[in-house]
Amino acid sequence: MSYCKEYVDWTNSSVQSTFSIAETSAGMIPGDVREIICEGIGFIKLYKEQDGDLKLIFKDNTISRYVDVKTVYLSNFK
Repeated sequence: MSYCKEYVDWTNSSVQSTFSIAETSAGMIPGDVREIICEGIGFIKLYKEQDGDLKLIFKDNTISRYVDVKTVYLSNFK
């Protein structure tokens, strides 16, 4: 199973992270899509919009802004 560092940090989970959203998205240019899965948060892809906004694409094809997902997780676990 694959988990991002952010999920582990936000939830204080004991699972091992396999990638970081921050590091992965840093190399993305607008229009890029990266197929990368985080079982904890539930997304299957990262997408960087033309304005640079990072989006998470979920298994059910819904799309959420990264900052919105981060806000929900931080408020739920802090």
